[in-house]
Amino acid sequence: MNKYGIIALITFLWGTLVLGQELQQAQLASQQVDVDYWQLGKAAAEAEYLAANAAALGFISGAVAGPLGWGISYGVVRGIGGIGVSVPNQQVSELAPQDRINFERGYKEAAKKKRRRMVNIGSAIGTAIFVVAYTLIYSKMGGSFTA
Repeated sequence: MNKYGIIALITFLWGTLVLGQELQQAQLASQQVDVDYWQLGKAAAEAEYLAANAAALGFISGAVAGPLGWGISYGVVRGIGGIGVSVPNQQVSELAPQDRINFERGYKEAAKKKRRRMVNIGSAIGTAIFVVAYTLIYSKMGGSFTA
């Protein structure tokens, strides 16, 4: 084999190697999944966010004022919306700015929904206790529920 044959062989092998690497990179790029950080934020809030204060607020207001308290507590929780919801820093510290914004929006939206759900659960239990207590007290006082 002369020197031109060796050069041609080396060029061919080098081209094959480079083309193979480019094809492999193209396959990896096509396999990358577009991550929906908004959905990830929602899932994280559903799993991790505690809305115990909202449930306690609902329970107390429902037990003290019945259905009226339920409405008031729901209005308060609905009115404060995402105030006081903080996204855990360890979940967003390494995200790109736009991904971080999307994650935080999803997290806060799910946290607000969880707050509303928990205030309703607490209010339902508190209102049930209010109704039972009111019924017992009213009947002990000689009252009647018939017209």
